[in-house]
Amino acid sequence: MLLKDGKSIAIKEACRGLIPYPALDSSSFELSEHVTSALFYGEETFALSNSYFVSAWMDKDTLVLRYAHDEVRIEGQGLHTLFVNFSQFRILKVMAKAERYQKGEAVFVRSIKRRKRKNVPANNSSEDESPEGNGT
Repeated sequence: MLLKDGKSIAIKEACRGLIPYPALDSSSFELSEHVTSALFYGEETFALSNSYFVSAWMDKDTLVLRYAHDEVRIEGQGLHTLFVNFSQFRILKVMAKAERYQKGEAVFVRSIKRRKRKNVPANNSSEDESPEGNGT
């Protein structure tokens, strides 16, 4: 690799600290201990701090994560594992993949969608506590 002054350096040195984008054949999620923020790879790539995590709920194929100013909707299969690990702040990253990459995974994430919460009141509640409106 060439620098502006014309000196060449080894690729290894130039890439120190580089973290590649997750491979599509990797797991739909990655766990770690003492996670301070979760990385989401879906329609957009973003990170949300666990200090702003408010609540989570799920049904068979949808997991909804509520943060102070954001809501993340994850669709897929076997999402209970994510539900439990998000509540324990152990999810480092979650990645949505096309169906062809499912390969019989117990947990498969089909899509991740983020939306900004509007008019968040001081107590951090809203009219739509859950997808069904019953607060569970």
